[in-house]
Amino acid sequence: MQFSTFNSQLSILIACRNEINNLPNLLESIENQTFKPDEVIFVDDNSTDETYNFLINYSKKYNYIKVIKNSGKGKKSALIEAVKIATSEYLLFTDADCYLNNNHCKLAIQYLNKNNSDMLLGAVDITDEKGIFNIIEKIEFSSLQAITAYTALLNNPIMCNGANLIIKRNIYLQYINKINKNIASGDDMFMLHALKKNKAKINYLYDSNYIIKTKGTNSLKKFIIQRTRWAAKSVNYKDITTILVALLVAIINILLLTLLFLNPYTLITIFLIIFVIQNIIMLPYFFKYKQYRILKYYPIIFPLMSLLYPLYIVTILISILFYKKNNPHWK
Repeated sequence: MQFSTFNSQLSILIACRNEINNLPNLLESIENQTFKPDEVIFVDDNSTDETYNFLINYSKKYNYIKVIKNSGKGKKSALIEAVKIATSEYLLFTDADCYLNNNHCKLAIQYLNKNNSDMLLGAVDITDEKGIFNIIEKIEFSSLQAITAYTALLNNPIMCNGANLIIKRNIYLQYINKINKNIASGDDMFMLHALKKNKAKINYLYDSNYIIKTKGTNSLKKFIIQRTRWAAKSVNYKDITTILVALLVAIINILLLTLLFLNPYTLITIFLIIFVIQNIIMLPYFFKYKQYRILKYYPIIFPLMSLLYPLYIVTILISILFYKKNNPHWK
């Protein structure tokens, strides 16, 4: 196996817990990289299955794979331990239930060598599965990805995804105390906001080949739990743009539900305006990232999703009231 010939070095960092069924796909995608990372660091976060033993046995075949156990508990603790032993200039964070395109690392290094980014954001897509819920989840998730892309390209990023995130190691260590260890998730978002506040160079690689695939929840219950966890950490955000956008979304959707009972005619007008804006935002992203399965069902499913979206937002807001910050579901 050939190691990097580029000036910049790249490590891949993965925190994992009970991922024995997902690891083979990730490892195969790493093996297939046209530009190999200098090292891949797995941190097992107290798995109760064969994850750790599987990784140990796998690492015996490849000297660039390092496997350690988390001495603490939780994803953030695991990632911190990985960062501390990493030896590369750039750290690519992803998840164990993901897999990379063959040119992912190559595209990243080429971009970083040219732009010298402190943080590089990229797209994430949910894998295609059978069933209508998978399509609904892909549309909802892709809408978040579209907002991530556009706000970053406008030099005012408000979101990122830790499944496709690169940070300079020295930058991560400099702001390591900003990831809010008291909250189970959100290391990516808290780090983004810290870097943004301190005028770090944050870029987005807007390329359809630079996208990481991950598994969806494929369950309404798991979906609500995941989205509640994502939304719950927002009360700790300090980035003003992110806060304003979150408040705007909440207020608009509460207003729409209120108008359903008070003034249906005004509701129709406002809904149509919002619907047009949503399409203007989302459709270019879907075409850019070749979301053909979404586009196939989009004319039927998206209008129905738009009608139900205010109810969904209010459900999440209510769920936050009952959310426990020490919730073990960190994935």
